[in-house]
Amino acid sequence: QGGPGMPPPSPVPPTRPPAACAANTPPTQAPDHDTRVQIHPDQAALYRLSGDLNPLHIDPATALKVGFPTPILHGLCSLGVSVKAVIETVAGGDWSRLSTVKARFAKPVIPGDTLSV
Repeated sequence: QGGPGMPPPSPVPPTRPPAACAANTPPTQAPDHDTRVQIHPDQAALYRLSGDLNPLHIDPATALKVGFPTPILHGLCSLGVSVKAVIETVAGGDWSRLSTVKARFAKPVIPGDTLSV
């Protein structure tokens, strides 16, 4: 059950919009824009201040244990950096022009990498 003061869990999973469930395959054509964003080497440490304390993003031993050569950047941080670059490049920095975002995480981002957005 849902616990004190909480409704019981729904027996039916919530319906997701079709766009959220559609395949997200890599495009075959060249991009309309190609913006490069340098990720600061300390970005994962700074992003920890958001409250995500997963050691995968800061501890080299943990990263090695799960198969990464070094700590990786938080996915949400990578997404935020990428969306900011798109808004600055194609919308003149006007965030009100953004209505939805769909992203494909192609590979982990390592602090210090340069993203091609």
